[in-house]
Amino acid sequence: MDDAREALEARLAQLEAVIERAPVGIGVVDLEGRTPITNAHLRRMLGYSAEEFAAIPFATYSHPEDNERNQKLWDRMLNGEIDDFAMEKRFVRKDGTLVWAELTVSLVRDGLPEPYAIGMSQDITVRKRLESELRAAELRSRLLVERVPAVVYISEPGAAGAWHYVSPQIERMLGYTPEEWMGDASLWFSRIHPADREFVLDRTVEIVSSEHGQLNSSTYRLTHQDGRTVWVRDDSVVLRDPSGRVAFHGVIVDVTAEKALEAQLEHQAAHDSLTGLVNRTRFRREVDEAIAALTTRRRRPAVLFVDLDDFKDVNDRFGHTVGDHLLVAVGAALADTVGPGGTAARFGGDEFALLVHDLPEDRVADFTTQVLAAVRSATVEHEGTDVHVDASVGAAVIGPGDTVEQLLRRADAAMYVAKRADDTDPA
Repeated sequence: MDDAREALEARLAQLEAVIERAPVGIGVVDLEGRTPITNAHLRRMLGYSAEEFAAIPFATYSHPEDNERNQKLWDRMLNGEIDDFAMEKRFVRKDGTLVWAELTVSLVRDGLPEPYAIGMSQDITVRKRLESELRAAELRSRLLVERVPAVVYISEPGAAGAWHYVSPQIERMLGYTPEEWMGDASLWFSRIHPADREFVLDRTVEIVSSEHGQLNSSTYRLTHQDGRTVWVRDDSVVLRDPSGRVAFHGVIVDVTAEKALEAQLEHQAAHDSLTGLVNRTRFRREVDEAIAALTTRRRRPAVLFVDLDDFKDVNDRFGHTVGDHLLVAVGAALADTVGPGGTAARFGGDEFALLVHDLPEDRVADFTTQVLAAVRSATVEHEGTDVHVDASVGAAVIGPGDTVEQLLRRADAAMYVAKRADDTDPA
């Protein structure tokens, strides 16, 4: 009998030691809500001594905002509706600091006059803080993504690659909601400008083969839902998961305004600001291209130099404003004469140049006469007077082996021969 008692006492002592040293908070709660039995972990966790736990009700160290929910679960358990419950709740330490815990409570009915509850509390304060920080970071990221003036996306490569995420800016940029865009894997490719599709597909193949995390950039056109063209710059990195599956993580920026400015600057660099005709630099380039494309046919390109006669007298008599208007009128008349297949240029001052493609050699003289007629027809009205001007014209037909310099010199020389002869016939 004594041996059995000793064995039982030893077993109880062992059980008490296990409870005391358990890595979770353990407490026995009576029906009045006091905790007469606690282990070391619970006492350290909340800062109360064993005597204090035994004297104060559970609500003392329970966060006020969690008490109502905690009490409802406690009452249901006492009424036999449930045998146990679990909840995440906040405890208030003796020093006033907050402790988040994962609480599990079970009711024990073992033949004693009154049942009691065993509660286990796992400190999850660090986890809760990290979750809160993660939610805050996610909120900041979402707000940033939603407010940045660009489309942020995650997609699979290819013309029919799935779009796993696209930010709300897609609606402002292209007129489609994120749901519409992600719901139709072919939508992206279908909105690429037809002239850019081959380039974009080739570029996609290059990007897929690039290194993990490498930044890639492509510029192309997309078509808005309303039909207008939107120039975009697509910056993306390729990320591969452990299985090797590829995904693009990228940002699409609307660069339509930049493209328009670029085109404007390119136009300004290649055109005369007064007349809108191409300038000397652009004209020389087009002549060079015409020489490179020269064939042995009789219909060859020709260059004509046009120098306005006595234009200084127009400026002196009527003023530079009238002179400028007359230059614009002459430029427009020359552009109409060469038509859309030719090029009219202002070389500066009162000098113009024309490039005419596929002009039969036996029609050069007739065409020169048309040019002179066009110049003379250009008229500006000033205070009841029609202001116009005459011109001298020289022509040179492009031949095999010609350089731009040789051709321009011949046309220039022919124009001066015409001017010296005081005649409008070509030299």
